[in-house]
Parts: sequence; C-alpha cells; structure tokens
Amino acid sequence: KTAAITNITDNAGLITGSVLNGSSTDDTTPTLTGTLSAALAVGETVRIFNGSTVVGSATVNNSTRTWSFTPTLPATSGTTYSFTAQVADAAGNLGTASPARTLILDTTTPTVAITSNLALLNASQTSTITFNSI
Repeated sequence: KTAAITNITDNAGLITGSVLNGSSTDDTTPTLTGTLSAALAVGETVRIFNGSTVVGSATVNNSTRTWSFTPTLPATSGTTYSFTAQVADAAGNLGTASPARTLILDTTTPTVAITSNLALLNASQTSTITFNSI
C-alpha cells in the first residue's frame, strides 16, 4: 500500500488556500492531505516525515482512502520542509515513500517605507506618495 500527498493547505494569515509545491507559506500549522492506494489493515498507519524525521501519524478515513495531518512547525522563517508519507504496518515496517512535497516557511513581517515629494502640504496642494518594500 502507498500513500500520496495531494495537497498542503494554508489556513492562517492574509493568504490562505493550497500551497503549491516548493512555494512559501506563513502558516506554522499547514494541513497535509492525501490518498491511499488501498484501505489500511488493522494496525497499519500513515506516517508523515520531514526529510528522514517522523513528524507524526495521519488521521485516516479508511472508507474514502484519504488521510490528513496538521504538523506544528517551529516559527523559523526561511526553513524548507520536505514532507513525505509512508504506510507502516503493525510491526513498523515502512512502505514506499510518496514523492516529496516541499514548502518554505516565511514568517518574516514585511516592512514598507513611505516617502513623499513634499515635506508639508497646504490644503490645495497634492503630493506624490511612493511605497517601497524594504
């Protein structure tokens, strides 16, 4: 039996929804969802890895052959996570790993500089305001 990661969902911040493979998210608790090639037998689990480290076991819906998992990621901006899913039997033997799905955690608050071509304005004057990200 094999597990596949079909989606990573960002549920936090201003931009939410599906996180494309290899893109950034500000969500430290993104939800991974996926499918199974067959229903799990008693004692089998879906284990989620970041690289070679097990980060947890997924919640499985055997009737629909789907699963979900929500890790809690350290809020270290710039960290790349590479998630895979593997079916483990009751003895802990692992099946084939799914293709990796990666994301980059971006929790850095953007900064903006606002400048004007005039220091002071009178009631009838206009000014050009420029916004620049720093």
